[in-house]
Amino acid sequence: MKEDRDANFVEKNEAGQTVNRWLTTGMRAALATSNETAVLTHTVVRSLGMLACDNQARRGAMTNHWVDIKNADLILIMGGNAAEAHPCGFKWETEAKAHNKARLIVVDPRFNRSAAVADVYAPIRTGTDIVTSTC
Repeated sequence: MKEDRDANFVEKNEAGQTVNRWLTTGMRAALATSNETAVLTHTVVRSLGMLACDNQARRGAMTNHWVDIKNADLILIMGGNAAEAHPCGFKWETEAKAHNKARLIVVDPRFNRSAAVADVYAPIRTGTDIVTSTC
C-alpha cells in the first residue's frame, strides 16, 4: 500500500489547487461493526487521501441488531424492500406493529411487499431519494 500511495498520491490538481488524493486504492469496511468504528475507519481512510471508501452496511445491512426493531415506535424503510430482501429480519417489523403498535413507513418508487403492510406508503419519483432524505 505504501508503494502504491507514494507512486500515485496527487498533492495538487492541474489548476494548482491542493487536493491530497489517492485514487488508485480504495477501502471496503465491514458491516459487522459499530457506528463509532465505521466513523473512525472512514476518518483514517480519508486522512490517507483515499476517495474510494465504502461500507457494506450501505448494501442493505445495518449497525444495530434486527431484534432492536421490535422495540421501535416508528419504522422507516427507504429505498428497499425488507419483506423480500430480508424476510427473516422483517419479522421484527411485524412484531413491532403487532405488539408495540409501531407505525411502518415505506418510501420507495415501487409498491412492494413492504409497502403492502405499511401504515404509510410514500411513492417518490425514482432518483429523488437523496433529496427526500435531506429535507
